[in-house]
Amino acid sequence: MKFRNASVLGAAALAALAALTAGSIAVAQGPPGGGAGGFQIPPEMQAKMKKMQAFRDSHKNYQAIQQSLYGIAECEKSPATKLTKAQAKNILAVLKKWEGKPSLTNEQAGQVNKQLTAGLTTAQIKTVATTKMPFGRGGGGRPGAGGPGGRPGGPGAPGGRPGGMGNFQIPDPKEYNPLNPDTMPFVQFRERARQRLNEFKGKLEAAAK
Repeated sequence: MKFRNASVLGAAALAALAALTAGSIAVAQGPPGGGAGGFQIPPEMQAKMKKMQAFRDSHKNYQAIQQSLYGIAECEKSPATKLTKAQAKNILAVLKKWEGKPSLTNEQAGQVNKQLTAGLTTAQIKTVATTKMPFGRGGGGRPGAGGPGGRPGGPGAPGGRPGGMGNFQIPDPKEYNPLNPDTMPFVQFRERARQRLNEFKGKLEAAAK
């Protein structure tokens, strides 16, 4: 799966994590009550979208992890912000420590995010903080099945056409870890996410040598 302006490392990180924090639909669909082409969002869908937004608001550290990993991948594009061996080793160690856990609380996610960015330079932190992810903007990224901003109407894809909006699920924090593909609510994308995450770790391992 390829995304606009994503490096090999960036694409791996994005593909692995894009669907894990399944919250972009609340942003992508616009305000409750209306949609593209005059489509009226059903009341039950509006209620579900409000619950999703509440989940996002109370679990912002999940999104922080996603932002950090995508930003770290962005750092690889410039010699001035490219990861050092020590930094790559640290990020890889954090991923391996947490990826197998069956759940991750918002508080723990905050700790993980700090560990992921520990040791980054000021320039790298700035890149991480200012990197704009191509999803969560109503389809701003290049089409790709399954992730937020993916091809309209894709199975269970947030940001898809109205007919598929009811397929998204709100993660259960007691059974969800944004770094563990086996816990992502979109079951059909778990294997793809697992493969991409392994590719991402492979790139880190190469950078750590």
